[in-house]
Amino acid sequence: MTSKAPATTSQIQTRQCGKCAKAETSLKVPLKPCAKCNTGSYCSRDCQTADWKLHKKVCASNAAAERTRAEEAAKSAPATTFEEPAQQEAEDEDEDEDEGEDWTDEEDSIPDEMLAALLQKMPHEDTYKIFVNTFQRYKKDREKENGEPLEGPEELKKHFRIFLENMEKDEIVPKWWDESKRVKCEKLAEHFGWNGTVKED
Repeated sequence: MTSKAPATTSQIQTRQCGKCAKAETSLKVPLKPCAKCNTGSYCSRDCQTADWKLHKKVCASNAAAERTRAEEAAKSAPATTFEEPAQQEAEDEDEDEDEGEDWTDEEDSIPDEMLAALLQKMPHEDTYKIFVNTFQRYKKDREKENGEPLEGPEELKKHFRIFLENMEKDEIVPKWWDESKRVKCEKLAEHFGWNGTVKED
């Protein structure tokens, strides 16, 4: 595996989040690249998710170009001896751990269109439960990103509404979803204290 050269000062000064355009120099942590193509960079998971519909149009071609460059580099590189199995296994484990730190792995995730189609066929109550349970992952990500827990019913309610708005913007909600269904979903989340896991029947 070839290592990438570190970004120069001028590059860091000009790098911006692919969604909100925040400069990297104004952030507490460096921008993270798309795990699949390493071209689009984002300041948070929310920005990466919000930009995915646009980014995925070029992501596949960028990833293919990156693979082609890697293959050409491998062909031109001098031959090397086989690594010891234990050493190779340890390196593979390190790579797996690194991949787990990425915000998203679009290859393993269900496409938005497919997820919306699945929810369309489910009973309304089951869909509400899925949204409430999925909010737990969103909540943990925000707490990890901000370095502090989301506490209090008002704050949790605010973030649950933001979570639903993101689902609506990405068109993940089923076709029958409307304002009245959103209210019912919020009431279910409130009933379970905003952060309780709902058991699906």
